[in-house]
Amino acid sequence: MTSEQMEAARAERMRQNGHGAISLEDARTWIEETGLCLFLPKRQYSGSLAPSFVEAVAGQQNSTPDPKQIALAEELLVRLEKDGVAVRLNLLGHPGEQPDYVVAAWVLPYVYALRGDRDWRRTPQLTASRQVSPLAIQAYKRLEQGDATIAELTRFLGREVSESAVLRAITELWQQLRIIPVISAPGHAAQWQLLRFRYQKAIAEGASTSQVTAISVLASIYLQAVIAATMEEVEIFLSPLTARSKIR
Repeated sequence: MTSEQMEAARAERMRQNGHGAISLEDARTWIEETGLCLFLPKRQYSGSLAPSFVEAVAGQQNSTPDPKQIALAEELLVRLEKDGVAVRLNLLGHPGEQPDYVVAAWVLPYVYALRGDRDWRRTPQLTASRQVSPLAIQAYKRLEQGDATIAELTRFLGREVSESAVLRAITELWQQLRIIPVISAPGHAAQWQLLRFRYQKAIAEGASTSQVTAISVLASIYLQAVIAATMEEVEIFLSPLTARSKIR
């Protein structure tokens, strides 16, 4: 395969060839085949070696997609989430409701095997390797009673707690795959929900999956998307999930 043929094959596989996944069915097929992708293209990923949901919807490689392209991708993602096809992830810890990665529901157990708590029934802890802040623990206990928005959580946690502090606490829980934002429609405030309420089977499966198996599956998924990659490129793409030394 020549370099030109390689680039053409990648562009087709990642929907960066002018034929975007602009219908719900196209987006569903693409995310289920791709398995795991960025939501927005990131600067640390060179060229076309990281599939992104926004670029797949737009049908073109673009490191700075315009607001209309992002809005269309968000609309399709919300609909895929309602159908239980895709899950938005926050692996890098930036506060907000916009994901940095998107995972197909069938791939979620392998992601959970690397980022989730093996004892998924346990309340988050103040100590140990997966520790969270006291505020995050209080927010989690409130969410055990039912879904809530950031505003509702702020009122529950007390007047002395700012909304930005609550958002940081929520981000801690989202990073550890404890919770997810449930968005009824683009532009609407997210209802935060315990991940196990919706994906308990996937969590239980992930908790019993070895990290070696999970890394192998996710590396295979990535290589299927980009067709060929260096070891470093694989490590960079999967590094938000686990240490690069483990991937290597």
